[in-house]
Amino acid sequence: MVLLVASLAFYIGYKFVGRQRFLRELRIARISPEELKEKLDAGEPLTIVDLRHSVDFEADPETIPGAFAWTRVNSSKLMRDCRVDREVILYCT
Repeated sequence: MVLLVASLAFYIGYKFVGRQRFLRELRIARISPEELKEKLDAGEPLTIVDLRHSVDFEADPETIPGAFAWTRVNSSKLMRDCRVDREVILYCT
């Protein structure tokens, strides 16, 4: 019984540490609007992709200057035109 409880505690601890690591990496992968503005003002080469659904886009048609709108129609064109030497910023609602 002790071995079973210890194994369960180890498994729960392992999953908890893995989840915390995943959440930390997810936080690092985010960028604030202020950081994006600084990058744009500095002239850094960026590819910005607007992932909003067409309904959301119709409600608020403003976009970040130079952003590509991702739709099913232009997704293959966007993939061809996307440059690998640039940082890619994705944003949605």
